[in-house]
Amino acid sequence: MAWSSDLSNDVLVRNGHPEEKLFVIDGVEFPGISHLALPGTTGGFTSMIDSTAIGSMEMRPGVVDASYSSRLSSLIELRTRQLGEAPEKRSVTLGISGIGGLYQRALPKSGTLLVSAHRSILNLVTNDIGIDGVPIYSNLLARVELAPDSRDSLTILSLGGTDSIRITPCPDNQDVTSIYQTQYRGWRDTGALTWKHSFDAKIASELTAEYSIAQQNIGQQQHVGYLIVKGQNTCTPATTIPTYIENSRNGLPRVNF
Repeated sequence: MAWSSDLSNDVLVRNGHPEEKLFVIDGVEFPGISHLALPGTTGGFTSMIDSTAIGSMEMRPGVVDASYSSRLSSLIELRTRQLGEAPEKRSVTLGISGIGGLYQRALPKSGTLLVSAHRSILNLVTNDIGIDGVPIYSNLLARVELAPDSRDSLTILSLGGTDSIRITPCPDNQDVTSIYQTQYRGWRDTGALTWKHSFDAKIASELTAEYSIAQQNIGQQQHVGYLIVKGQNTCTPATTIPTYIENSRNGLPRVNF
């Protein structure tokens, strides 16, 4: 297993392409779990899942069982944390990746509620982290489990996030090698409803209906000269020429039994 670069959290397993691995959270397949996800990959700048919400993780290289879609590389299965015997849990985290919080509590009839949210804060103190811009992102994970009787359980799971970045190269920076400015804004969300029914101690059924959506808005312009003020170049381009525009929205419904 290896990472492809320092700028993305792509994971390469058994020399497979990043799209050849499958992410599963609490039994639900997720097409992507990263902010600022790059085209043709499942990785991005950082994960949309706060680490405090993860109870366990397992990676299975190679062939996976028939419960999930087939992938050539691997399966990465995440399980959100369980409440245990405590009636309620709360936590707050603060670090360079942002500020986040988790709230978990018991519900009537053996039900549980889990809510986890995270938001970046680097943009509050700087406008450049070394890439001529700073990413801004936020995410929300929510899980509700209900058990109306001893044979049936209902789980609602949702994971979504928004992210954006503006990259504006400045000619006064000698390390800048690009003449293009870029604006990116993205939004992705996956929601799932799972019903489990036990017929007896050995036979059970599971029905999952989910819907994933991803939206991207990208604009890119080429700089043609910069404004000069008092004989000095500024970071404001004199003229820009549009070179790339993308406004995409993709949805993926899925039903598993």
